[in-house]
Amino acid sequence: MKAQEKDSDRRADVHVHIQEQVEELAEYGQYVDPVDGALCCYIAVSNGDIIKMTGRFNGTTLNVAHDLFVDGVLRKSCNTASKTVKQHKGIKLDIDSALYQINKDEDSIFIDTQMKVVPATGFTFTQSDEPESIGTIELHLYVLRTFGVECSLDNSVKTYVTKEEAGKQNDEDKETDEKGQVIEKLRGENQKCAKFKSIVPDSMIEFDTNCQELDRKSFNSWKKKMIAKRPGEGPWAIFRFHYRLKEAIDGGKPELKLTHDPKTKGKGEKYHVLELSPVPALPLGTRPVKGDGSGSTRASSDSPLPSTCLVPRTKHYPDLEDGPSEAAVIEEPISKSDLKETVRPTPATVTATAPMFINPEESEDRAALALKRPATPLIQVVSPETKRPRTTTLVETQRQLELIRSRRSIVAKKRSKVNSQLEPYQAQMREEQERLQKELDEETRAYKDELQSLRDETTMLDYFSVKTRESTDSMPMTFPRDIRDNSC
Repeated sequence: MKAQEKDSDRRADVHVHIQEQVEELAEYGQYVDPVDGALCCYIAVSNGDIIKMTGRFNGTTLNVAHDLFVDGVLRKSCNTASKTVKQHKGIKLDIDSALYQINKDEDSIFIDTQMKVVPATGFTFTQSDEPESIGTIELHLYVLRTFGVECSLDNSVKTYVTKEEAGKQNDEDKETDEKGQVIEKLRGENQKCAKFKSIVPDSMIEFDTNCQELDRKSFNSWKKKMIAKRPGEGPWAIFRFHYRLKEAIDGGKPELKLTHDPKTKGKGEKYHVLELSPVPALPLGTRPVKGDGSGSTRASSDSPLPSTCLVPRTKHYPDLEDGPSEAAVIEEPISKSDLKETVRPTPATVTATAPMFINPEESEDRAALALKRPATPLIQVVSPETKRPRTTTLVETQRQLELIRSRRSIVAKKRSKVNSQLEPYQAQMREEQERLQKELDEETRAYKDELQSLRDETTMLDYFSVKTRESTDSMPMTFPRDIRDNSC
């Protein structure tokens, strides 16, 4: 599914994959949930599939965060932060595993494991217009649109840290559907109630517990991301996938249309426009003011000193009539950059504490010299020679962007032309591939048969060679007749 913010360059693509498959799953019946505005669709899976979430985000922002919800439970949180606002390209939203809690007596063990599709058991499903939980996998995407605006995780959200309450009974024994029919809620130790909209969930996610547990450092890192504040007033977009068996999707009423075909790589598909409240655009290269809470961790680690402070400096103010006076200490404003410079006192700035006597005849010459040459300060600031990196201006960045876009457009036109010329040969290429594969299988089978025959014949040859050698050794030695006569 694809989403794009109105009047902005921010957009995102999110899909579901099966492990060890390159193409994403096909999507059917895309719609917008009227309750929370989530972008929803159906995907076809099979029992035993190991699924994962993939996605990319592009656009101008500072921070991006995303949460993975599996069957209504928050299973993992990730974030991406930069120092300044920039135009991001291809921020990965991939999540191929989820966090799961194993209750062992009083101690809890947390693991990071794969997500496996299994038949849904232990649930009673009722039809409702509320958002579904069982049989859904969704990604909540948060994007910073205004400095200082952020939100916290809702306390009602169930996470992987929340203890599982198996067999919890509902407060009501019955409920009434839209048609006025009374639906009995099953009561039992292993029965839970779940809701659906159009297709009854037939699958759920199971987590493999046969894996290594997380150490304390890793668990605290994931938990810190889960409880951290998200950028923005709320989710920028919600991508909700209802996973069902292929038979259930084909038999759905009304018929679900194919809204994303992985074979076309999404060509010709339009982005869903998000109707968000308009906000001023974030200028490129800017960073939030300290205390906004929307900056990165590195940006918030600056010196606590203000931009301008008062620092005492010592200066000489000579008295021409009474001779040189003592150094006067005054307070002058100095910036933080001056504080970082190296301060080295020089021998010439050291003033003597002993009284100085001046010849009256030389006083006028010394006074004139003092007027021409100012006194040397007691503290000399030496700034190290540092090479500053060349900064790219906004005009240069826009020029580079236009150049890359033009090159990309040229390549896209060439690819389209080549694909149109290659299209008539696609069927021929598939037939040729199948023919070659069939010949390869036959040749491989024949090779294995000949190799086995060679081994059998070699074994038989070795056997008869040994027999012949043994029979030759056991025969008596005979001599010609004339030789026996001479020996007598």
